[in-house]
Amino acid sequence: MPYTATASVAYPKDFMEKVEKAKSIKGCKVIHVMTPCPTGWGYDPALTVKMAKLAVECGLWYLAEYENNEFKFNFVPKAFKPVDDYMKAQRRFRHLGESDYREIEANRDTEWNRMRKRFA
Repeated sequence: MPYTATASVAYPKDFMEKVEKAKSIKGCKVIHVMTPCPTGWGYDPALTVKMAKLAVECGLWYLAEYENNEFKFNFVPKAFKPVDDYMKAQRRFRHLGESDYREIEANRDTEWNRMRKRFA
């Protein structure tokens, strides 16, 4: 596949740049977009952009591109926000506790470390 990317509604400039790039490339292209769902996730619809931004800031979603057999991050937070900030704001996660949040953060850190080593 000549071009794949991840994007988020919280970063519209990044998203639109990826759409424009995809349009200019011949062949199949995919952009996987983080778009929160207020109804399914259980939060105030006015917080949709904030929720999408928190997903990226917490490291649970990343902005990246894969083109010409090369992967690159488009944005990497200097320090991840706690996943609690993102998850406690959603009713769908109300059954989770502190130990669950710490486990999710540990898994996030493992995945980011793996990607950094692989794509450095």
